[in-house]
Amino acid sequence: MFYFHSNFYHTKNKIDQNNYILHYCKMPNTKRKRPKDNSRSKNMSVQYFVRKHKSRKNLQVCRQAFLDILLIKPSRLKGVLTRHWKSGCVAEERRGGNRKEYEFRSKKEAVIKFIQFFKPL
Repeated sequence: MFYFHSNFYHTKNKIDQNNYILHYCKMPNTKRKRPKDNSRSKNMSVQYFVRKHKSRKNLQVCRQAFLDILLIKPSRLKGVLTRHWKSGCVAEERRGGNRKEYEFRSKKEAVIKFIQFFKPL
């Protein structure tokens, strides 16, 4: 378990950690959907695995054990899995970026166009 935990925290990059989580979670289709009182049915089922240290075999564990080994919060695990389940893609960075350039692009173009109206001396 220590080996699995240390491999997870070996990288400090959040995206690589999210991809590590996805690598050890398997999401098969639900076999039976049993809605109660016309409510939403269970769409996503997840199986959690932990890699043994000296073998290539993965050991299936429960959700709480997976969370305790990796020391992550349930909300992070749920977010990673639902984003992957909806998109089908690996985790990618969506934070940050240059918002100001996009927001003020029209003002910048208007200023440049106004300056071009002036005649050089």
